[in-house]
Amino acid sequence: MRLQKIIQNYILPAIRNISYYIDKNFILLFWIPLVFGIYQAFQLSWIADDSYISFVYSRNLWEGNGLVFNLGEKVEGYTNFLWTILLSLSFPLGIRIEDLANYLGIIFYCLTILTLPTVYSMICFVFFYHGAVFATSGLETSLYTFLLAALYRSFTKKNWNAMIALASLSVIVRPDGIIFFLGAVLLSLTYYWEKAKLLKKVYDSNLSTSEKVESQNLFVKNSNSNSDLILNSPILKFKKYIISIFPSFIFSTFIGLVYIAKAIYYGNILPNTFYAKAGSGEYFEQGFQYFYLFHKEYIIFSLFLLVGIIFSKSKFSWLLISYLLYVLYVGGDFMFARFIVPIIPIAIQLTFDLLKESKITWSQRFKNWGKLVSIFVIVLFTISPIYRSGILAKDGMRIWKDTGIAEERNFYKNLGSRKLVYDIDALQNFRVAFFGAQAHFIYYLRPKYALESATGLTDYQLARTKLQNRGKIGHEKTASFELLLERNIDLVLSNHYPELSSYPDLIYTWNGNTLPWKILDNTKYTDFEKENSQYSHDISDLIQNPHFSLKGK
Repeated sequence: MRLQKIIQNYILPAIRNISYYIDKNFILLFWIPLVFGIYQAFQLSWIADDSYISFVYSRNLWEGNGLVFNLGEKVEGYTNFLWTILLSLSFPLGIRIEDLANYLGIIFYCLTILTLPTVYSMICFVFFYHGAVFATSGLETSLYTFLLAALYRSFTKKNWNAMIALASLSVIVRPDGIIFFLGAVLLSLTYYWEKAKLLKKVYDSNLSTSEKVESQNLFVKNSNSNSDLILNSPILKFKKYIISIFPSFIFSTFIGLVYIAKAIYYGNILPNTFYAKAGSGEYFEQGFQYFYLFHKEYIIFSLFLLVGIIFSKSKFSWLLISYLLYVLYVGGDFMFARFIVPIIPIAIQLTFDLLKESKITWSQRFKNWGKLVSIFVIVLFTISPIYRSGILAKDGMRIWKDTGIAEERNFYKNLGSRKLVYDIDALQNFRVAFFGAQAHFIYYLRPKYALESATGLTDYQLARTKLQNRGKIGHEKTASFELLLERNIDLVLSNHYPELSSYPDLIYTWNGNTLPWKILDNTKYTDFEKENSQYSHDISDLIQNPHFSLKGK
């Protein structure tokens, strides 16, 4: 009895006062999670090697060579069209492209935090470690996350024009944005259709007086003419719907034309990366592994989110489910959590909404304990992202070898640093084959042709290679030795081809690292200094650089 009195007389009033203060002083308190989020994003900032592929496209675009990876060869080896266009601004602005990528990423991360409606949801999101990790990375993840979060905010405000416009932008950030675009159109159409039907019932006197008042307050307070919305014909309903979303219809049409122009430019509707990474069909086994690792890392947080998405009363939850099924189908990604991060802000809001509904129910059913327990659950969810099992930190290398999924930031903490020194344009006379973690060499050493040889991102033929057996996601289509010869490759930035064992090594000493590369020449030169050919002259010139040397001539 004494404990019960303490709870009723002290604890619950204190919680109520704190909650009231937080709700009423949102403007004063929101900066706390915002500042923490900015600090964390800067502390964790990094550049993924994959981002350098987009960087090459951005540079070539700015230099007037077109949106291409290799000059004269139109292959869409990136998935982030709008992001790549934005990054091309680094050149006229005079900013290192790595810096602009990270600045933009952190800006969009902050905007994502600001789209969240309560301090609680803000705190929950900034406690989510991988949200801050992918605030940077040089990839489009932060921009995509912001667009989806803003899209959902527009949905809750029933601002259909903003929702559809944001959804159309998401399509040119990542192709899977089409899921949210189609969903936005369907949700807005469903809302308008139901609105018209309900209003017709009102004016047909099928509802009670109180229901009429409620319906009118909900649906027609912004309408100039109620009678215009009483539509008997499906055609008229659709016509009214198009008129209501006309601004976003125009904007989406423009975005659609941009996408069509891009497809005509490259000769394909889908980017080459789709065929390289997801074009081999379903990979459910890998997809389950991807989600399982996320659950294992965020055990409590992921369970809350799962319940929030599945049991949410919001129609928007179906878009999240559709997106998650897509991720499951393609097998996820080799970067841990990257494909899950974009929907986390929305999932957090759905979960909070569900918990608030549960709080009311529990408080009514269990007057003594219900409210206290529900508040405890809400607080637990708010801080649940803090707890991580740390499986990737403890056993990351084994997990990567077994599943192909990695905490990429652990591999590239220093990539993009101003301290790293490159031999700018050193490979401009060579045709090279490169692999994972080597795209930064392509950006800085600027070979005249580069073949991405681990997946075929930049090669139409390799990307469409049929797989007999699935392997590590995103690294399944290694170029054959025959393809290297077909592409007239001069230099292989690797020594793992058995066919190259008798070929000479080109040793590149880069920031204290010794990198053995292989010289591939069909004539198998034995002494480049004596051979009288352009290729031998190029090699001879290259090894004049103290960072390059020959071995095994």
